[in-house]
Amino acid sequence: MKKYNMRACVFFICGFFLAGCKSNLEEKGHTISIPFTIVDGYGGFIPSFGWLSPKDEKSGWAKTYESPKGVPKDWYNITQSHIWLDTYQFVYQHHKEGNIDKEMYKFLQESWKWNPDTLQLSSTPIKCFVYVVSGRDKNGYQWVKVDTNNNLDFSDDKDFEPEQLTFGKNEFSTKNLQKVQYERFVAGEIVDVEIPLVIRALPDGKLGYCFPQYGKCELGKSTILFPRGSPTFEACGIVEADEKSNKTFEDADFVKIDKYLTLGGILGNKYKNKGVDFYTQTLKLETAFGDTIQSFQKGYLLEPFSGNDFLTGKEIRTNSYKGKYLYLDFWGTWCRGCVADMPELVSLYQGLDKNKVEFIGIATGEQSLETLRGFLGKHNVKWPQVLSTEQNNLAERYKVASFPTTALIDPTGKIVQMNIRPHQLKEILAKELK
Repeated sequence: MKKYNMRACVFFICGFFLAGCKSNLEEKGHTISIPFTIVDGYGGFIPSFGWLSPKDEKSGWAKTYESPKGVPKDWYNITQSHIWLDTYQFVYQHHKEGNIDKEMYKFLQESWKWNPDTLQLSSTPIKCFVYVVSGRDKNGYQWVKVDTNNNLDFSDDKDFEPEQLTFGKNEFSTKNLQKVQYERFVAGEIVDVEIPLVIRALPDGKLGYCFPQYGKCELGKSTILFPRGSPTFEACGIVEADEKSNKTFEDADFVKIDKYLTLGGILGNKYKNKGVDFYTQTLKLETAFGDTIQSFQKGYLLEPFSGNDFLTGKEIRTNSYKGKYLYLDFWGTWCRGCVADMPELVSLYQGLDKNKVEFIGIATGEQSLETLRGFLGKHNVKWPQVLSTEQNNLAERYKVASFPTTALIDPTGKIVQMNIRPHQLKEILAKELK
């Protein structure tokens, strides 16, 4: 097998050279592929930890587990887990081997919206995972081993005590960093690669893991960075940034999938983030021009929608609110933060001039409509509520993944602020309505 270093493994799209593509870049909707490098370290991105889930003999994944040897005999409360380093390859090869049945394989394709590309998947099983074992010694201390050389034998791997994660204090630590060897399928060949892995003890007592690396690419004079939240950079947000700025990026800084990034300042060029193609190791951007782009993000026009008020059945159209400020709130009765904000929102709404400001709630994930109806009555919520359902998919349409998600739209239909709490909304409206 060929040996590759992940950081050096950059595949250039044939014929792509930025200086020579100016005419193509000016085409509206043209997709460009930008090669990126992988850099060690967190790069200012707050680590996102996945949970090490133990083997479950009753789950549909049970047959995908192997039985590594070399687990210390003096440990107790032993838990074995595996981390997928290429999810699609892992599922594909286990389906071919009969470890994932047809029904589950079909379900995964549909739920992930995944159409397997066999040209990018190895028909021969490869080491696209890593095993981790944890347990406690006779004194009750927790220890961990990672099968770093992927030989299904823990006896040649060093054990360590996982560092306790304390957010705001040591989330950027790389203590006990493990360098994991695994295999990738690239350009029709199986290649050996390496990825850094950090395992920490989470506040809830579980074990979590992350990959302290980030992606970096250049477009003109701009540098684009993105975290390695998953081994394949799946669905990652991007930022324009200077690596030397020592900035810590918050969630609000990310331009997520199908959102727009403006490079070079407020008057710079706009690009839609189409995600990372890890097979070719490129970032996909789609060019965009004009002031009429619709996107659910600050500085862009709201894509209009219509629906029916949950209580009255009256049709609600966002376009009919032009000329007013409109506050949109994606929320749910199951969401603690949403419920906590409601009394202050109700108080604020009662004192507003409805000729100048209106609210629309988009109730999402409601299991019981009677619970929602009771909540609205109990809390005296008077503004229209539109349900996000499997039919209209409002939350999915606007890429809402956390709750509450809010937006303030100005009288022209442009989003002037996102994710504002009630007290912030009150301050903003007081200034805007002067």
